Amino acid sequence: MRIPSLSLKLICIYGISVSMLLIFAGSILYWIIKDRLYQIFDDGLAIDARIFVERVRLEPDGLKLALDGLHPHIYSAMRELEPFAVVTDEYGRILHKNLASRYMEAMIREGRVGKILKQHSGIDQVVAGDGTRIRFVSLEIPGREGAKREFIHVGRSTYRLRTVLKSYAFFYAYSIPFMLSISLAAGWLITNRALRPFKDIARAAEQISSENLNTKIVTKYGEAEVQALVKSFNSMIDRLDRSFQQMRRFNADAAHELRTPLSILRGETELLLKSPNFTDEEIKAALRSNLEELDRLTRIVNDLLLLSEADAGEQVILKEPIYLRLLIEELIEQMLPLAAPRGVRIKLLDMPDVRVEADGLLLRRALFNLLENAIKYSREQGEVEIFGMVQGQKVRLQIKDYGIGISAADLPFIFDRLFRADRARKREGGGAGLGLAIVKWIIEAHQGSIQVSSSLNQGTTFDIDLPLNSGKYQSLD
Repeated sequence: MRIPSLSLKLICIYGISVSMLLIFAGSILYWIIKDRLYQIFDDGLAIDARIFVERVRLEPDGLKLALDGLHPHIYSAMRELEPFAVVTDEYGRILHKNLASRYMEAMIREGRVGKILKQHSGIDQVVAGDGTRIRFVSLEIPGREGAKREFIHVGRSTYRLRTVLKSYAFFYAYSIPFMLSISLAAGWLITNRALRPFKDIARAAEQISSENLNTKIVTKYGEAEVQALVKSFNSMIDRLDRSFQQMRRFNADAAHELRTPLSILRGETELLLKSPNFTDEEIKAALRSNLEELDRLTRIVNDLLLLSEADAGEQVILKEPIYLRLLIEELIEQMLPLAAPRGVRIKLLDMPDVRVEADGLLLRRALFNLLENAIKYSREQGEVEIFGMVQGQKVRLQIKDYGIGISAADLPFIFDRLFRADRARKREGGGAGLGLAIVKWIIEAHQGSIQVSSSLNQGTTFDIDLPLNSGKYQSLD
């Protein structure tokens, strides 16, 4: 399916808008001109009416002009200049009329001007039998004391006025396509000029692939909108570059982590097959070693599966009220066998009696991972401190050790998957660099946050913020 061009859409919208604007403006202008011309026309009729009133006052037969005996063609031409004038009484009976009003005799016989002849004041219009439109103004003639009331009706044909209006209408109507063509041509030029930067950006973006994500889009156009788009594109490319680098690093690390136990399994299995003189104890030891490596592989695969389900939004989180202090005390008891061989002491400095809404298994796993790391990387005879406090609508949990710490260069990547701050570190606990990534996901899945601060040879501190459940609960003691 062909995608419609944006420039074509813009030109069509522009053309329709201009057409409607031209029609609207032309109509408004037509009515303004028409109103003004009729106003001038009516003002002229009023002046003619007052002139005729003066004639009638001076001479009862003053409506007649010296047109008798003129050639018919000359009379016809003069009739176009001379208005129709009729004097009536208050009952509409004709008392006097000028020569030009002969044209009205047919209308008078047909009764077309009966309403006007009985009219004492105002403006009206009548259509003659041949279609001629005549506009009249009616005035009362000031009479002498005791005389009957008389009225004068003066009219002119509106033919010339309507001819002017028709000429304007035809001219404007025929000029619309011409003006529209010019507008569309201008719109096409403006649209193409406006969209040219975006076309250039699109061509530049097409040249970028996964192999050259470090390339940046550069534009010579300085408009704010174009610069904002370029900035957004470059920011997106930076994020893609970081994602691709993280993906490559993840793939390499995953391959390395999986290859190590597989190599051990393969080596020990081949050794058992090549040497038939192994004792039962040696065979059992080899099998136990293989089982440990299989357990390690299983944990790595399960952790990767958990993170994959979390990324896809398929991991179900079953929240329930969890008493945080009880959970921490249970974990401390669980960690004592791990801490005892190294002489590490676990201190619970303070923990408020509050509860959080959380998935118990996931939250236990996150805190277990943090405590395990704190014990594992503490110095012998060292300490791990746990501290908690309420801050507004959240509780802050702090886990601190005084161990080997993390370098400033590694700290920004500590929550990345399969990242190990010390890659030469002995994998005593079977870790694969997925623990802290899982911890971060669990905390954020509970609308919380986690931060880390550390210094080499001074220790590491993890600060966890979790939203409180509704209200603070009574002491558990």
